[in-house]
Amino acid sequence: MLTVGLVDKTQRYKPGSSLLLLMAKALERQARYHYAPIWGYPAEVVVGQEADQLIYLFDSPESAGYLGWHDVDPNGNPYAHVYAEPSFSHGSSWVAGKWPISETISHELLEMLGDPYCNSYGYDGKGDRLWCMEMCDAVQNSSYLINVTGGSVPVSNFVTPDFFNAYGLQGRRWDYKHVLPGPFTIMQGGYSIVAELSDETTIDGKTKVYFGPELPDWERALKVSPGSRTSWRRLFSP
Repeated sequence: MLTVGLVDKTQRYKPGSSLLLLMAKALERQARYHYAPIWGYPAEVVVGQEADQLIYLFDSPESAGYLGWHDVDPNGNPYAHVYAEPSFSHGSSWVAGKWPISETISHELLEMLGDPYCNSYGYDGKGDRLWCMEMCDAVQNSSYLINVTGGSVPVSNFVTPDFFNAYGLQGRRWDYKHVLPGPFTIMQGGYSIVAELSDETTIDGKTKVYFGPELPDWERALKVSPGSRTSWRRLFSP
């Protein structure tokens, strides 16, 4: 099973070892028993750097406005950063308030498990629009409590695979907490990163389709025709 480690790099807002362990237990319970049955990505969450993927906890973001983010390092290893100061500055703490830091950690954990390389997209069936497969963005600020020995920990709501299916049947579960009305929707307080193909062969003028030298011209034309799978399946370049 994949192991994710919480690495405390804070100075002013140190959670302490007992609170770190409490959050790790709650996050692991969410990953194993709530997220994995829906998405298929279980994880063990530990405290420390002896893990497959790491979530670093810092005091302040490099730029204003960040609560957290996940990315891939030059060696292809997924990792995440979470920042304490924005939550403390707005009357919250690690596991309390409107913007608890544990919810942000949960947000980054689930997205890192679901799209570890930050390169998956869902087609919304409306022209040439691709939605980044971020599992918590559309339901950001929607949370729930997980009770573990030692206390309760707020964690993030998350969308289901049906959220990214424009042709899904009505009445399906679009997110874990049932707050969204349908696929490719955004609740108040949420957001989504949506890309639009700028022409038949590029996304934002960056990503191109590469063909094998023996593929006939007529097949190439079909591959990039509007509405074809290739036209919306292409991914952004790093």
